[in-house]
Amino acid sequence: MPTATAEQQTVIDWVVEGQGNALVSSVAGSGKSTLITQCANQIPLSQKVIILSFNKKIAEEMRSKLKLRIPNRFPGEPDDWKYTQAATLNSIGKRVIVNHYKWGIRQPREIKENNEKIDDVVAALTDELYDRRTQRYLEQLDAYKKSALYPLGTPPVKPKRRPCYSAVTGLLRLSRASLYRPAKPSGSNLKEIIAFYGIEINVQLDLDWAAQALQRIETETIARFNESHQITLDEQIYMPWALDLRDPYPWDWIFVDECQDLSPLRIDLLRRLSKPTTRFLFVGDNDQSIYGWTGADPRCFDRIKSEFSPATFELTSTFRCSHAVTEFAQKYVPKITAFEGNLKGEVLKYPNGGPLPELKSGDAVLSRLKSGLINIAIRLIRGGCKFQGFDNLLDENILDLLQRIYEEQSDALSVPERLSRVAIVIETDIDLNGCSAEKVELYDLSVALKGLSEAFPGIRDFAGLRLQLHEVCKGTSEGPLLSTIHKQKGAEFNNVLIVDFSLLPLVWPGQQDWEFEQELNLVYVAITRAKDKLYLYDLVLTPTASVGVPLATRQHVVDSEQVQEASDRLLAACADVNFVSGAARDAVPLFMWESSFVRFEPGHQFQHGARLYQVVSRDGNIVIAINLNTLHAKVFAMFPRDRMDNVPPEKLISSLEDFLATCPDPTNPPQGVFVEPGISDPEVLRSEWRKLCKLWHPDINASPVAAEIMMYINEMYAKARVAL
Repeated sequence: MPTATAEQQTVIDWVVEGQGNALVSSVAGSGKSTLITQCANQIPLSQKVIILSFNKKIAEEMRSKLKLRIPNRFPGEPDDWKYTQAATLNSIGKRVIVNHYKWGIRQPREIKENNEKIDDVVAALTDELYDRRTQRYLEQLDAYKKSALYPLGTPPVKPKRRPCYSAVTGLLRLSRASLYRPAKPSGSNLKEIIAFYGIEINVQLDLDWAAQALQRIETETIARFNESHQITLDEQIYMPWALDLRDPYPWDWIFVDECQDLSPLRIDLLRRLSKPTTRFLFVGDNDQSIYGWTGADPRCFDRIKSEFSPATFELTSTFRCSHAVTEFAQKYVPKITAFEGNLKGEVLKYPNGGPLPELKSGDAVLSRLKSGLINIAIRLIRGGCKFQGFDNLLDENILDLLQRIYEEQSDALSVPERLSRVAIVIETDIDLNGCSAEKVELYDLSVALKGLSEAFPGIRDFAGLRLQLHEVCKGTSEGPLLSTIHKQKGAEFNNVLIVDFSLLPLVWPGQQDWEFEQELNLVYVAITRAKDKLYLYDLVLTPTASVGVPLATRQHVVDSEQVQEASDRLLAACADVNFVSGAARDAVPLFMWESSFVRFEPGHQFQHGARLYQVVSRDGNIVIAINLNTLHAKVFAMFPRDRMDNVPPEKLISSLEDFLATCPDPTNPPQGVFVEPGISDPEVLRSEWRKLCKLWHPDINASPVAAEIMMYINEMYAKARVAL
C-alpha cells in the first residue's frame, strides 16, 4: 500500500474518527484511487463498502487495485459482495431492480437490455416534431412569398430531420437526468431544463407537445418493462426512480469517484442504495467537470454540499504532472502543485504551426475538435509515421446528416465546392436558429471533410469521401494516440501535444455560462494529461479550413460589385413600399433593436447573430440591410437614442466598439474589460464576468450584437484567467 500524503491522511483520519459524509476536491493526478483504497482499508469487515465509478473499465481497474492492496476484503467468490464492491452506477441500478423483484417481493425477473423499443418511440416523436416544423415552414414560406421583399428577402429555412432527432433525444436524456416527470408538476421545470441545456425545442410553440411526448415515453417505457422486463442502458439508472425502488441490501459506506459528473438522477440512485446510517465519501474535481451536455449537473458540487452536508477536504498536489506542466496548469487552477520528485518537464509553444515534434507510443495528440486530428493524421501518413487512430470516435449519424446536406447541393460542383455549400447551410442554420456545441461539431467536420477532399483529389463522391475518412482515421497499434480531449479524461501520457490550443477555450454564439466554464475546464484537462512535456500547437489552416464557427467579420464576404447589384435590386423592389406602415411590418420579419443608430446610414456594416449586414436604405426608424454572405435582405426596426429615457446603457450599444467604450480600460484587454487595471483576484474577475454574462448573454439581451459581444467577453475572460 503506497504511503499516504499529509492531505490524504487527513481524509483517512476522518474515515476512522469522523462522522457523517465527506467531499474531497482533488486536482488532476492527485492519487484518488490510492486514497479510496486507503480509506476502504480502514473500514471494519462488518461494514459493507461499495465504490462507484462511471464506466466499466474504471470499475474493473478499481476492483483489481482493491483486491491487490486490501485482499482481506475479498475472501473469495461468492462472498465478495458481502464486503466490498467496485461497480458502475448503471450495473448497480440494474441490481436494484433485480434485487427488488428477487428478494423484495419474491417475484424474480430476468432483466434484459434492449434499445430497439425506445428507438421506435424516439423515431415516431422525431417524425412528429419534423412534421410540426415543416408545417410552420410552409406557413412562413407562404408569408414570405407574399411579402414586400420577395424574392430578395431572407427565405425561411426548410427543417431537417436530424435536428429534430437531436432535440427529441436531448429532451429525453436531459429531462430524465434532471428528474422531470410530467405527472409531478412539483418536480423539475421543463422550460428551465430546455433553457439551461439549450435543447432545440421552441418553448413558445412546442412546450406542451414536449411535455406530452415525455409523458408518452414514460408510459410506454413502464408498459414495456412490465410486459417484457426490457430496459435500455440509461434506464438502468432511470427505472429505480421511475418505479420508486430501493436496494433491499443497503450499504454502510458508499464511495463515489468522479463525483463532479453526477446528475440529479444519479444522486437519487445513491440515496436508494443507502440507509439512514450510511456514510458517503465523494471524490472529484469541479475543475474537470466537462460532461454537462450528457446530463451531468455542472452545479453538482454545490448540490452535494447542500444535500449531504459533507466535511470538505482537498488534495492539491499532483503525482502526474511535471513541474513545468503544473506551473502552466496553475494559470487555470491556481491551487494545483507538483511534488518535489516529479519530473522537471517542459512546455513548448508552436504559435505558427510548423514541423511536429517527435512523438511515440505512450504519447498523445489531443484536440477539442476532430478537424485538427484529421489534419494531423494526413500529415503523419504522408510523413510515413505511425499513430494509434480515432476511427471509433467518428459519429456515423453525423456523417449521415452531412451526406444528406451534401447530396442536396448541385452535382455539377466539385466535391470541395459541394462541401463548401454544406458549411454555408450549417452557418445559415446557426444564423437563423442559434448555435450549439453539436452544431459547432457539425460545422467543424464539414470543414475537415473539405480539407480531406482537397488532400485526396481522386475522391469523386461522398461515399468515397467516407471511405477515405475511415482509412485516414484508423491508424495502427503503434505510435502516439490521436484522440479528442473528452475521450481521454482520466488518462495520462508521457508527452502531450494539443493540436488546436489557440482555439481553446472554444466559444460559440449563444453559449451558456456553464458551457463556457466547461470549455475552460477542458483546457485544464488537456494540459494535465502530460507527465513530462506539453506541446501547445497552433494548427495553421487556410481561411477556407478554419476550425469552429467564425464571427461574421471573419467570414467570406461576397464581391463589392455583387453587393451593389443586389442593393440596387432591393431598392427598386422597395421603392413603392412604406415600411413604417403596419401592413409592411406584418409582411416582413422585423427585429426590434433598442440602440443608438446615428451611424446606421447606407453603407454602414453591422453584425446580427452570426452574419454581417450592410445598410441599404433607411426610412425613419426602419433600416433595410443586405446580408453580405448570402445577399438576402432583412428589415430592422430601430429605436433611436434621443427618444429613449431611463434606458440601461447596454441597450444603447450597437457595436463591439460601443461596448469597449463602456469598459474600465478598453486599451488594456483582457483585464480592462472586467475590472479596474491592477486588480488580479480570480474571484473578483469571475464575479465581473458573471455580471457581464447576465447583461449580454443572447438569451437575455435581444440586441443583434449581443452574440458577438458575449463571444468577445468569453475570449477575454479566458485570457484574463491565464494572465493572472
